[in-house]
Amino acid sequence: MPFGEYVPWRFIPFIDAIAGPRDFTKGAEVRPLFVPNFGLVLPLICYEAIFPQLAGRARERPSLIVNVTNDGWFGHTAGPYQHLAQTRMTAISYGIAVVRVANGGISAVFDGKGARIASLGLGEQGFVDTAKPATYRATLFARLSFLINSSLLIVLLMLAIGLDRLGKRRQ
Repeated sequence: MPFGEYVPWRFIPFIDAIAGPRDFTKGAEVRPLFVPNFGLVLPLICYEAIFPQLAGRARERPSLIVNVTNDGWFGHTAGPYQHLAQTRMTAISYGIAVVRVANGGISAVFDGKGARIASLGLGEQGFVDTAKPATYRATLFARLSFLINSSLLIVLLMLAIGLDRLGKRRQ
């Protein structure tokens, strides 16, 4: 995230004085944390939850994804709702339950099929107390995401080439 986790254009004089001398760098692997009496939990910070491939790259399949975020900077716009919907899609994509804790945004608990178990609305303060939501078997996407994405890309590319050739024939 430019200007959030790293500052581009480090060659500009005095940029370190403004932004600080260090940037965040990505880790070598995605590894869930073991929580005793609970299982494997994959913590995702802020926008990481909208990239479902992070859950797929985890060394071991987690039983829960915990997303901690601050949607306060979105204000009362469509942003928090979009961020919530994208996080829900991560639960659906992998069949893994998601607990989303959003300071200033919408906090929610989803089961592995994307059903909302509990939530706090935009800007609400409070807590929810719920049992651990259900996680399901790995979905087809979770098992074959690279193959599915690659196949779709090839099909779209072939379709584009075919339509291009068809258009040239009509001329």
